[in-house]
Amino acid sequence: MIHVAESRLKQIQYIGITDGDLALLHHYQGLFQSIVNEVVDRFYEHVEKVPHLM
Repeated sequence: MIHVAESRLKQIQYIGITDGDLALLHHYQGLFQSIVNEVVDRFYEHVEKVPHLM
């Protein structure tokens, strides 16, 4: 298992992320770091287009 803080572990368990998911995320960490800003920007652009989400 990948080490995570106790407070983060509760969040991970709540949304159903598995140990396998964490391992995969860890493996691709560099890729995710290189695109995270674009992903977040696109997410919020989409959210802003849906009135009840604002």
